[in-house]
Amino acid sequence: EKELGRSHQAVIEINEASPCVTLYAGQTIDAGQVCVSVDNTVDTSAVCGAGSTGAVQVEFTTSGGWEMLEAHLAAGDDLADIPTNGGGNPKIGNFPYNSGDITGATSHSFSVPLCTFGLDAGMTGCSPVNAILAAHAALRKDNGNGSYQTETGWGDGTQFVQQGSWAQYFEMELVCTGD
Repeated sequence: EKELGRSHQAVIEINEASPCVTLYAGQTIDAGQVCVSVDNTVDTSAVCGAGSTGAVQVEFTTSGGWEMLEAHLAAGDDLADIPTNGGGNPKIGNFPYNSGDITGATSHSFSVPLCTFGLDAGMTGCSPVNAILAAHAALRKDNGNGSYQTETGWGDGTQFVQQGSWAQYFEMELVCTGD
């Protein structure tokens, strides 16, 4: 049955037990989390084409006294969508989402249009899509004596390469639900 004046449209959702991963500082320190959600109402026509809607919201939140200096994000439906160098390590400077200087911030969000993953909230159905996200932050923590501990932060997941950099990416399954 149709609701008056409205066609049946899918709702894109995150299909995970937890939509959050730990934001690790210096490989082992829990400095907060990176959480993923979907807003099916965001107008993305400027990026994806007329009438396109929906975006994946990626929110970095620090805790335990950690603050961000900057945050970067790369996302796609294939590992090849994440900019890397010849050795397979991510090229953070080439990540499409860059906060700029946010020194002292304890949260920062990026909005990634669903078309980045081959999806649109206006679809009437879709196959599940494995979203690949590389979430990087430059982090600092006040030592209480006028100095800061600074660390590289990554959303917990799988290392890009086994040797060298500990840079990581994580995956979230995007599914269509609804009628």
